[in-house]
Amino acid sequence: EASEAKAAAGVAESAREMDERLLELEHSFEKRLAAAIERALAGLPPPPDGGVSESDVRAIVRAASEAAAAAEAKAIEELRAEAVKFTEERVADVEGRAEAAQAAAREEMARVSGSLRVDLEDALIARARELVEERVSVEARERSREVREAERRMEAAVAEASSGAVVTPPEGSADDSAALSLFIEKRVRSHVSNATSTLTRELEKILYEDGTGETDWALAGTGAAVVDFSGKWNAMRMLSSVNPFARASAAHPPEVVLSSDNTLGRCWAFHGQRGFVTVQLARAILPSAVTIDHVSAALVPNDSAGSSAPRRIRVTGFSKAGREYPLVTIEYDTYGNPAQTFPVHSPSVGGVKVPIRTVRFEVESNHGASYTCLYRVRVHGELPTPENSRSGLRSMASAGGE
Repeated sequence: EASEAKAAAGVAESAREMDERLLELEHSFEKRLAAAIERALAGLPPPPDGGVSESDVRAIVRAASEAAAAAEAKAIEELRAEAVKFTEERVADVEGRAEAAQAAAREEMARVSGSLRVDLEDALIARARELVEERVSVEARERSREVREAERRMEAAVAEASSGAVVTPPEGSADDSAALSLFIEKRVRSHVSNATSTLTRELEKILYEDGTGETDWALAGTGAAVVDFSGKWNAMRMLSSVNPFARASAAHPPEVVLSSDNTLGRCWAFHGQRGFVTVQLARAILPSAVTIDHVSAALVPNDSAGSSAPRRIRVTGFSKAGREYPLVTIEYDTYGNPAQTFPVHSPSVGGVKVPIRTVRFEVESNHGASYTCLYRVRVHGELPTPENSRSGLRSMASAGGE
């Protein structure tokens, strides 16, 4: 609006200047006409000697009239030429000002539009973080209640074991209070150790087993985290897609693949068919299998969920020292179960299995969509046993410190 007002003011100023110039030209024309008539009369031949006849007067008047008409026509032509030139200059000036005003208006609109786009992206990212934090908080509270219940059961088991234990002191030590105390302490520690093992198994079952009957060491609620991923999450780019399923999926960061919530549209969406996400597991494990989750294609009539599912995925493991080990390359079938489990090659050095701390899932193709949705990844396996850990230290020392 300010640019339009400025342009209108420029047009009005140009019109005023044009009126003043035309008035000046009109006065100039009158002066030029009078001067032309005087020059024409001065150029007439003098009257002949012996008096002026009527024919001579008529000739002089006719010549004066012709000279005046010629001077007037010349003055009018000059006036017209000057008026046309002035008008063209003014019109060009007005058009130039109008174009400048339009350009300024376009630049201002682009600046305001860019600012609004950035604000919208920031708002979407902030909202996504709030949703993730809210979900993590809910899961943490649920897990906390389950842990407290398991602890209560452990305390009950310890109390029951302590009260029901038959204490038989060693022979020949009935009067030895120190030996008796040591004996009781060993029995209590044994019961506590057994109860702790039971608690650990129950906690692992509560926290990790999720439909597959196997521990998921890539679950965010247990300490797993995304440490790297392809590209940069851009909500505006995904929102520009004409596919409504893509718009529904755009507001989720890569960390969503570590959640057990596979609600339709709650996935990490990235442009194209190739991308990767690297996950640091909750613990270093000996991997046995991986599971890829996707929403069932039957839930979406237009099959957009099926076509955006990953197809070929290359899975790579990394030890604590950062050494890379290929685990498996898989093919996800959209006509199979939404959660598909694949066995992996467990890496080893010198015949001893190497614990894996980080796993990278690299999507190499999907089922035809222009974008790919990754809902959840899981990593299964066992914690290294003390025997494997000790053997692994000797083998790793001989294999270069792995």
